[in-house]
Amino acid sequence: MRNRRVKIMLYSAGRSGLGQTRRAMRIAGALAKTLGEQASIQVVASVPRGIRPFPSQLVDIVYPSALSDVAAGVIFGDVHTTVAKQSSAVSQLLSHVDNFKPDIFVTLSHRGLVGEVTAVAAHLMSRRVRLVLALRDIYRPIRFDSDYRQLVDKNFASVLVCAPSILGEYLPPVLTNGNLEVRIDFAGYLRPWDVPELTPFLGDSDLVACEVGGGLDGRRQIECVVQAFLDSVSELGQSNLRLMCFAGALMRDRDFRALLRLVGADVSITRWHSGLVASNAHSPSRLRLFVSMAGYNSCVESAWLGRRALLLPRSTVKDQEQSIRARLFCTWFPWMHNCESIDAASIGAMLKSILEQPARPLRVVSADFAPDGFFATPHSITSSIVGNL
Repeated sequence: MRNRRVKIMLYSAGRSGLGQTRRAMRIAGALAKTLGEQASIQVVASVPRGIRPFPSQLVDIVYPSALSDVAAGVIFGDVHTTVAKQSSAVSQLLSHVDNFKPDIFVTLSHRGLVGEVTAVAAHLMSRRVRLVLALRDIYRPIRFDSDYRQLVDKNFASVLVCAPSILGEYLPPVLTNGNLEVRIDFAGYLRPWDVPELTPFLGDSDLVACEVGGGLDGRRQIECVVQAFLDSVSELGQSNLRLMCFAGALMRDRDFRALLRLVGADVSITRWHSGLVASNAHSPSRLRLFVSMAGYNSCVESAWLGRRALLLPRSTVKDQEQSIRARLFCTWFPWMHNCESIDAASIGAMLKSILEQPARPLRVVSADFAPDGFFATPHSITSSIVGNL
């Protein structure tokens, strides 16, 4: 490590939600815990205007306005805005990079929103900046394989995979077939750094929570969960149970207003707010049940926290990531359950089966079930990113 503080910039460019930015913040947290005063860390996030979900005292996070506009255009399908703001978004990101002057640039996307990562990589290569590509666990169906071959060999010093090595089969093949010269590091899943691994306890509270992540396509999930919950409570005769639903930050106003019609004595629906991400990452394992999609962060947090969970994976021909992840996590962790059909009848059947189970401690920890190297450590993340700098 250099005598002066090493400067590390992370860039997230989620095209469909907030998960990528959450992972960027968790990587930044690992670096801050490991390097402390030896590093200056900044996260640049392309998140639509008005959504500021990741307050942090450990690292600096900025939301450039042009990138925010392009992110909104991509996420909400506004082609006109995306095209109109494309050039200014690339220029703005380059300006942030030049002002910060990073020694290391970490991107969680090989392309970005509109190809801005390619421009930044080319810009930084001549300045001898260390470039790191940080990937999630599952890429299915396989796309952009030729992109990875061209970009990674040409630009990146290393590839950080935020998953254990047993997930290698789900990465783009070019990354694992030995034909790339760059270093590929499987660091493990990005679990919460400031929460100890909890002993799973099948919760005895009267609260069932449902969260839909970014929430852009979460209206139908909440509608089905509410109907399934009311039917299950009626059949089980457990009138003490309550359902608390959290609408996602990206959910359209009209969808949220439609959901409010479902609010009743036993059902509450809360609009996302800035403190929700942090509080839900620490939500107690004694919840009776946590219902969510099968996104990266939801699955990892439920596994680490020992939180009994019902996963409702998004699954289409063009997006098999969540269905694969749900199947794997429910194989590894017995307190997690997979519902493959998003309809009230299927969810209701699983809710009834789960809610009629008695509360009891499992007297194990997640590590008893997880394969070796399953969860990352701050050191494993830092080692891959910093290298021999």
